[in-house]
Amino acid sequence: MADIDRIVTILEESKDEHKKQISCVRLERILEKKTISELNQIIKSINNNVIIHRAKFEIWRKKLDRTPANLLNIIHYDDDDDRICEAITELGQQTRDTVDLFIKLLKDKRSFVRTHAALALLDNPTQKALKPLITAIKKNKNNCAVCVHALEVLDCTVAAEFLIDLFISKPNAPMVRLNIIECFEGDAIRSIPAEIGKKIKTTIFKAIQKSKDETDKYEIRRFYDEAIKPKIEKRLKRP
Repeated sequence: MADIDRIVTILEESKDEHKKQISCVRLERILEKKTISELNQIIKSINNNVIIHRAKFEIWRKKLDRTPANLLNIIHYDDDDDRICEAITELGQQTRDTVDLFIKLLKDKRSFVRTHAALALLDNPTQKALKPLITAIKKNKNNCAVCVHALEVLDCTVAAEFLIDLFISKPNAPMVRLNIIECFEGDAIRSIPAEIGKKIKTTIFKAIQKSKDETDKYEIRRFYDEAIKPKIEKRLKRP
């Protein structure tokens, strides 16, 4: 209980949001190791809503019927965010037969559902998720980092221009930019046709000239030099 008491103190007294987030992650790991009896004791003895909620959720997890039918029922009809996310994650780990459901969930109005659907597609890659993921990114540009991350396991060559435009438009979204870089440095962008390569090169240098922020200019230039240029230049030099 000493560890939990320290977490309670941080959650109730600290003004450092990052420290609070770390404490919540630590709390989840502690509660995962507790028995149902121990969790019930925590609920009775702790007067903190966050910890009580997480302890109740952990009890629910331990009792969860993990059959696909029940998980689908939770996704469609439950009203608890954490339980829905758990069901999506669990279903994604169990079977690839539900990728169509995950693709459908990318259209959900709730951002946490879209996020977990994208993570499930990351674990169960299918090329038919490419267009739905791009559509989800376009419709939710302020909360699209995980959807971009899910593109890393697909062939995104046809989306190269879109990803570059997205990179340029998100100077204050480091995770989005990092995930786009991963797409180009990995196998997601396998080759770029010469004519598209020329257009991309022009787009990049126009963006550098247009930007008024030196850090942004540096990031765009580095993106081009380290992730894009090696692939474009090879294609441009071919007869």
